[in-house]
Amino acid sequence: MMTETEVHGGLKAGCYDTLPNLTLNEQMLAQWNELPPLSFTEDELTFAKSLQASLDPSVLAGTAQQSFVPQEINSSGILLEQVFHIPQTFRQSMQGSSDLGDVSWIAPLGQVFTTCAPYGVQVHIWQATAAFGSSLGMKGYALCGKGDGRGCAYSLLNPAVIEKAKEEFENLKAGKHYECGIPEEVKAPNRFKPSLRMGG
Repeated sequence: MMTETEVHGGLKAGCYDTLPNLTLNEQMLAQWNELPPLSFTEDELTFAKSLQASLDPSVLAGTAQQSFVPQEINSSGILLEQVFHIPQTFRQSMQGSSDLGDVSWIAPLGQVFTTCAPYGVQVHIWQATAAFGSSLGMKGYALCGKGDGRGCAYSLLNPAVIEKAKEEFENLKAGKHYECGIPEEVKAPNRFKPSLRMGG
């Protein structure tokens, strides 16, 4: 008030904490373990090392200190080729946000991570863009597609998995029902000028 400053507030976004489903995660992991592990060429390893070398050392140190990154992964090198299952990290907090949080409160969510970039590379930086668009990322995407496809097919052919996942889902929600964190009256901003719209 003394500086005659005016403050205006507004709700721009909102998301839920993720509610992972152990039933689906373990079922997906079992299907992934039936697939050949990732393997990388010498050229890909050289490229990965160059990306990792371009990172600030504090970024690598910070990655190693995050609670959800266990020692088994920290000591595995530049590119992780195997699948890790670390039950003690299940439902631990991790930095970042995702709209998967909202999805996980609407339906049971299974989630498995794979390698698409060198260890230590965070998303939303140029090193991630370079890795994701290279053969490193493509190999990871292909493994994801195969693993997720097998997981979906197995669940559809084994209804008991879906029923167990639903039961876990309801227990985890503990009677709480999903409500969007953004009020209905809050609309997405229209950043496009009429003359730039398609057909305009």
